[in-house]
Amino acid sequence: MNPEIRFRVQPEIYQMADRRAQDLGLSGAEAGKSAGVPLLARAALYQWLGLAWPEDLPRPKEGPPRVLPQGQACVTVHHSLSENYRRLCLEVQGQALPAACVTMLELDARSAPADIRRCLRLDEEGRLSGTLHLLEWETEGPVDLQQLNRFLAERGANCSPLEAGEWQQMLASWSQEHGSELLRARLEEGFSWLALAEQEWLDWRIQQALGERLSFEELRAEQSLAGPDWVHSLYPDREPSLERIQLLRGIRLKCQEIPGLRLALVKGSRERIESRRRTSEPPFTAVLWQLHSPTGRQIGLLSHISK
Repeated sequence: MNPEIRFRVQPEIYQMADRRAQDLGLSGAEAGKSAGVPLLARAALYQWLGLAWPEDLPRPKEGPPRVLPQGQACVTVHHSLSENYRRLCLEVQGQALPAACVTMLELDARSAPADIRRCLRLDEEGRLSGTLHLLEWETEGPVDLQQLNRFLAERGANCSPLEAGEWQQMLASWSQEHGSELLRARLEEGFSWLALAEQEWLDWRIQQALGERLSFEELRAEQSLAGPDWVHSLYPDREPSLERIQLLRGIRLKCQEIPGLRLALVKGSRERIESRRRTSEPPFTAVLWQLHSPTGRQIGLLSHISK
């Protein structure tokens, strides 16, 4: 791949593109070894410009989507790689690995732990799939289902003991008294309100515990945040300063009454999009707040409080 282009692309994105190129048959004998990613990028550019598929590019090998057996589900686990493992891979194999890692696991949804079942949803093709964000989990490489189950068991209960129905009733009552005008209007008019109520409740609960007002951004499911004119990504902060560690400890102490709340120190990078151009902004540090609700949704908030 063109070194200049590869320099601008994060390693995990490049690996994802490489896997997609192989799925489409854009690598191998027809395309040449390691040529799949630039071919995929070129085809995407043609499509973005509204042009026909390039005649000298091999056509994608389309096939029927893989059908999971009945009761099976696919779970995407976002976790971290330990510093020792990354150093070993670099020294022994000459392979530089990113701090964040993604592992895809297939499992039987009927016997999966509650933490996993809560995140499962039906996708557009009717298959069960879900995502777990476990940035605080440092592993020695990709994980298997047994390791994931052990980690979830050791972490213990991570949500309120309320059942889903009781949780919704509690949120409905809370929304009438403490919710925003938008939330109350959605609830009163019968629009979808639960996701917004869960986010506002966690925001309110944190403010009550800390005794101060914080500004939050919502964490999207893909582990990055995006707006109409900017994008940015998050990475675990593996070498925080003493001040930031003390900040984390203070927050954890004040918020210990919020059941299932998980805290992490993260770093972020942001780029603004202006007229199809991206301008990098200074990196930042922040605190990531995560909580699983009894309805199965993972709530994520980001606060830019740092030292």
